[in-house]
Amino acid sequence: MAATEPPLATTAHDPFDHPPRSRTAARAAHGQEQPTRRRHALLGRSTPPSDSELAAPESAALPPYALESVDRALRLLALLPEQRRLRVTDVSRELGVAPSTAHRLLSTLAHRGFVTADVNTRTYRTGPAFWALTTAAQPADDLSVRLRPHLRRLSERVEETITLIVLDGLFCRFISGVRGARPLRTIVRVGTVLPCHTVSGGKALLAELPPRKLRALFAGHRLLPMTRRSIATLNELSDELEMVRELGYATNIGESEDGITAVAMPVRRPDGTALAAVAVSAPTTRIGAVPTRALLDPLQEAVSRIGDDLLAEASSL
Repeated sequence: MAATEPPLATTAHDPFDHPPRSRTAARAAHGQEQPTRRRHALLGRSTPPSDSELAAPESAALPPYALESVDRALRLLALLPEQRRLRVTDVSRELGVAPSTAHRLLSTLAHRGFVTADVNTRTYRTGPAFWALTTAAQPADDLSVRLRPHLRRLSERVEETITLIVLDGLFCRFISGVRGARPLRTIVRVGTVLPCHTVSGGKALLAELPPRKLRALFAGHRLLPMTRRSIATLNELSDELEMVRELGYATNIGESEDGITAVAMPVRRPDGTALAAVAVSAPTTRIGAVPTRALLDPLQEAVSRIGDDLLAEASSL
């Protein structure tokens, strides 16, 4: 495994010392919309609500060991998904606190990224830290079940094998897949774990990580090759990830298995971070080394529909 390999020699150039391309700019270049908030979670009580409840009663007494300030902050967070935008006066009224206290609560949450202030409307809304917390990756089995209909529809459209991939440290896990309809096709690799830099879905997910996380992920490790075409150095990987950000998709051209080409795009959480990747794979003799719009367009539409479904799920909570 990569963890047992000797460390890379230190170089003067940090291969990951450039920020990922703006996601907004990347979407504009490839016809993708800016990510929207898609999920929220109920906060503000210590026990699960009954079918007739949405939050703990305002009159519920706090246990003797509870911190009132923490309780207020959690109650405030519980208000945000329901109200969408809040003013200081709204928080003051809902929590039964002075406006100055409401402002301090909001300012503290804003400092930590849980709320974002709109200076024009003088309102607050949910921030990136809130969505990162409440949209933590679903268990792999749950995610594969929820997204499988999308994989099936994409496979029917392009007649190729489709896989769903998640990042697991230096490796990628194939958690779901649908076999292509053509007689000559790639296998469904559900349960397979491969080095992330050799897989299109892995590169699509790595390209979403900031330089600091990339450095930490690969610190002290060599890149484990799978074929003679596998990326061999961190500098090569850095260049490849920069190209992924520019193009909006990642490829694997015989890098995990000779004769197989794959192309992948990420599925994003509401805060814009990647949740998983959807990949289309086929024999290189059929689809070549450069993916065509006949593959890229259906793939992009599929990941967009997945995002729409996640938004619908959030709206129904």
